[in-house]
Amino acid sequence: LFEGQAILIVENLFYCNAMFLLKLFKSTYQAAVQTCRMLLVSLPAVKRSTVR
Repeated sequence: LFEGQAILIVENLFYCNAMFLLKLFKSTYQAAVQTCRMLLVSLPAVKRSTVR
């Protein structure tokens, strides 16, 4: 009985951690994508200002 409960607890912890890491990864990925987009948008403006 105890072993079964321990396995369940470990599985639940692992599942929660996996979900948390997935959410963290998703938000980090979205932030990275947004940063890249901002950089891509601002690059032409920077080039224009440096050419002048």
